[in-house]
Amino acid sequence: MNRTEGHVVLLTGASGQLGRWTLRELARRNCRKVHAWSGRKAGSFEGFVLEPVVLEDRPAVQCRLDEIRPDIVIHTAAMSAADEVRQHPEQGRLINEEATRTLAQWCESHGSRMVYTSTDLVFDGSKAFWTEDDAPGPLLEYGRTKARSEGFVTATKLGLVARIALLFGPTLTGKPSFWSGCMDAFRKGESRTIFTDEFRTPLDYVSAAEMLCELAMEHPDKTGVIHLGGPERMSRFELIRRSAIASGFDASLIRPALSAETPMPEPRPRDVSLSSEKLDIWLPDRVRRSPERIAQGRTSSES
Repeated sequence: MNRTEGHVVLLTGASGQLGRWTLRELARRNCRKVHAWSGRKAGSFEGFVLEPVVLEDRPAVQCRLDEIRPDIVIHTAAMSAADEVRQHPEQGRLINEEATRTLAQWCESHGSRMVYTSTDLVFDGSKAFWTEDDAPGPLLEYGRTKARSEGFVTATKLGLVARIALLFGPTLTGKPSFWSGCMDAFRKGESRTIFTDEFRTPLDYVSAAEMLCELAMEHPDKTGVIHLGGPERMSRFELIRRSAIASGFDASLIRPALSAETPMPEPRPRDVSLSSEKLDIWLPDRVRRSPERIAQGRTSSES
């Protein structure tokens, strides 16, 4: 039986890369009372209607919340491109911070569960395997907006911040992600230059969506902060190389480069790999898939 049968679920960012996978997971769970907010995009996906709701419009957001009265809010919407936040800091603040504040305050006032997706980029990259107890110190403006917004969620009784690592896997949006863009290029015989000195704990979209829904819907007692990272620490170069080889592509198309030697408009953290100790305690049976499994299309828990 669905433990959340009868509950109203709000998913923000439903038209984004992670949002689409989360919407698919909600459909797999037979959740039907789902409101899928999609920024300015209309349409449908997995039988759900995408509802354009502009998060910068606080009165409109509050009005719609009062109308649908969600029991569970999964907040994946964000201005997530670091360069975009750097170039448009006020819009980044409104979307990443103020909209999160509005949602969190509504959830607190109405006793609703909220799970908010933050990022490993809240850390400065000075060490490996960051834990939930480590203090954020973001280098990027994007990371700063996410770090500042976390407090709005942790201040609520039923709020959970899920800091998510670098995501990878096929796109469901029609737009390429970092990973799928590389795979598309290799398929055409085109090369890509990838950094060898930036380390993450990459997490596939399928596992991320499964864990978000499980935490939001089955574990309302889990609050505070949790790190959602993949099973291995690796560089972007290793992630793409392993994925390409598993897909049967020519590994020589992947050209190594050093982030430390590449001019950047903002400093980039070198190592924001996440510790999974707390995650392994909270969700001991949850599968997190390797690059090889995702590249070969093996996404089921049994494969």
